[in-house]
Amino acid sequence: MRTVRFFCILCIAVFPFEAQAQSFDCRTAGRSDERAICDNQDLAELDIQMSNSYFRLLNSLGESARARLRSEQAEWLRERQECGSNLRCLR
Repeated sequence: MRTVRFFCILCIAVFPFEAQAQSFDCRTAGRSDERAICDNQDLAELDIQMSNSYFRLLNSLGESARARLRSEQAEWLRERQECGSNLRCLR
C-alpha cells in the first residue's frame, strides 16, 4: 500500500495536472472538429460526458467486445471529423 501511495504522489509531482476541458488536448487540436469543441463550452462538456461513458463501458467489457467498441469509436470519430466546425452537426 505504501508503494502505491508513493507512486501516486510521484505521478502528481512529475505530471502536474492542467485544466483540460476535453477528452483531447486543445493545445494540439489541429482538426476543425476539435477546435470547434475546444471553443464551445457546451460541446466541451458533451465531449467530457461522452469520453467518460466510453471509458466506463470499455473497462467493463471483455476483449472481443472491447475490440468491437474501439472499432465503432473509430468510425464515430471519422463521422465527427466530417462535421468540421459545424456546431449543429457536432452536437
